[in-house]
Amino acid sequence: MIKKIMVHEKNWYGRLDKFLRKELDEIKLTAIYSLIRKGDVKVNERRVKKPDYPVQIGDTVEVYLPDKEAGKERITRDLSEKRKLIPRKLALPRVYEDEAMIVLDKPSGLSIHPGEGAKQKTTVIEGLLFESKERGYEPYLVHRLDKDTSGLLVIAKSIEVARILGETFRERNAQKRYAAGVSGAINRELHIDTPLDSKEALTHLKPLVVYGREGRFLTLLEIEILTGRKHQIRRHLSLHHLPVLGDALYADAELNHWVRARGLKRLFLQSSYLQFPHPLTGKTVHFTLPLSSDLQAFLDACEPIERPSR
Repeated sequence: MIKKIMVHEKNWYGRLDKFLRKELDEIKLTAIYSLIRKGDVKVNERRVKKPDYPVQIGDTVEVYLPDKEAGKERITRDLSEKRKLIPRKLALPRVYEDEAMIVLDKPSGLSIHPGEGAKQKTTVIEGLLFESKERGYEPYLVHRLDKDTSGLLVIAKSIEVARILGETFRERNAQKRYAAGVSGAINRELHIDTPLDSKEALTHLKPLVVYGREGRFLTLLEIEILTGRKHQIRRHLSLHHLPVLGDALYADAELNHWVRARGLKRLFLQSSYLQFPHPLTGKTVHFTLPLSSDLQAFLDACEPIERPSR
């Protein structure tokens, strides 16, 4: 079966893969990439094999969708694998809101999208879908935060704003800084450029305070990322023997047991600063969050022993 899609102002979304992800919401993302790689996608009757191909308004996109009976890979999503998006009431702390966008203070432990299985908490996008029906806007994610990372998260209130902000973040015209508590002492700035998954990954570390507690050294870092790879901060820090406190994936069990026993029940990683041009006015806007109360309480129980020169 061939599905033909005309690109217009309301459905245009920059990159080919993201456009197809939105238009073919019944298809797995991995299958969309497979279709593109195999040449099963045409734009204006020409095969396109690059997921980041820039789709333009007025283009015609054709997708060959193989029948299940033809022995092809099953490409439709299994609803038991991912829960459907259902609007659900959820209190979402706001840092800022105007007619174009919302800046949330996402709590740690709150997922942005539904994941595996149906028995899970309401997600950010489901909470936004619930309130947006009453308030008359359409929410779009501009960037992402891991489930266990707290802090600043930008939501566009229209697809037009989402396109502008999406390009801003994609072209690295937004500054993103994080606060992280790590195991170990570091007293100098460090730039990490170790590739992740064979892709460029750039992370800059600036130590703020080195702490001591019960014979251990801990460091509060300000981190700026220039790329957006999966778990980039956590992976880079772990590779350099500076695991994030409370990291169940990349820190060792003994460290995690130690921090939990001393009151830290979550990942010590917070999106603390964002700066970018406003999508409507072009004026630079910036948002800052102090450390959340639980992270600050953990540090208050430690002894600051060094403040590296900045």
